[in-house]
Amino acid sequence: MPTPRTHPAWIERIKQLRADDPKLTAHRIAQALHTEALKPGSDLPDASLVPSERTIGRVSLPEDAHERALYERVYWPESFEHGALPWEAAEAVLELIAFQEPKRPTVREARWFWRITQAAPGTRLAQRAGMAFNQSEAEVRGEASRAVETALLNQKKDQRKKEGRHE
Repeated sequence: MPTPRTHPAWIERIKQLRADDPKLTAHRIAQALHTEALKPGSDLPDASLVPSERTIGRVSLPEDAHERALYERVYWPESFEHGALPWEAAEAVLELIAFQEPKRPTVREARWFWRITQAAPGTRLAQRAGMAFNQSEAEVRGEASRAVETALLNQKKDQRKKEGRHE
């Protein structure tokens, strides 16, 4: 019987942990995953489904530096100086970092937050952060998520109605 595929959430979290600390052993990663999965509100699957150390050992970061940077945590100014994020995103990204403290966003999450902030600058911070994380997760799964697009379009329609501009 074939071994079931590892849930994408586990794989992504393993890559994030490896990006945060490349020296982490598979054993330490397994412990961290188990602890994190037990926390209330965790986005990870059931703690009893933590991948084996052998499986964790097979998960590595992408070879491409651009792809690998997406898993790294954002630090100002380093993430901008190294080209992981454009300087134009600094104001929005600093807003996200302050909102999320002490947990720092990944470059992928920060990039989506910046894009959403550009598309809907008047939207509440918590809502923009939620949209960014949804888009980030959809990107990781290789899916096109229309939920954020729909929310942004509905906001624009509501804004037009309030301004009395019906079409």
